[in-house]
Amino acid sequence: MNDEDLDHLAADAAELLLERYADGLCASERIHLELEPGPDRLRVSLFLTDGLVDTSIEFAAALPGPADMAAIHLLLDFLDGVLDEHLASERRAMPRLDPAPYRYEGRTIYLSGQFRRPDLEAQADDLLAAGDLEGEEPS
Repeated sequence: MNDEDLDHLAADAAELLLERYADGLCASERIHLELEPGPDRLRVSLFLTDGLVDTSIEFAAALPGPADMAAIHLLLDFLDGVLDEHLASERRAMPRLDPAPYRYEGRTIYLSGQFRRPDLEAQADDLLAAGDLEGEEPS
């Protein structure tokens, strides 16, 4: 599959997830998927973003081996379950930052996650940059 096909597949899958979980999402939340095939692994990232409060949650699943359609569907199914668990737990269930192995459908999938606040990160970057301009070392 070429990059354009992967982008279309990711957009279609994100739309399906958005429809499936519409009742559990805020009106300002969006789902975005990225498929990243590599020579020896496939990585699929699911981003749940909220533009109103500028938050981003990423769930990333990686599967060793070739990036074929079976692997893509396996990771999409797996991430569907991860999102379901996250929403069912009132958003308390979060994977670790470091990839952890999970057995799913007889395969080992590596899952990681992170919660980000881009607005706060930008403010922190500005503060650090201001300190650097004054010749101060950040503490």
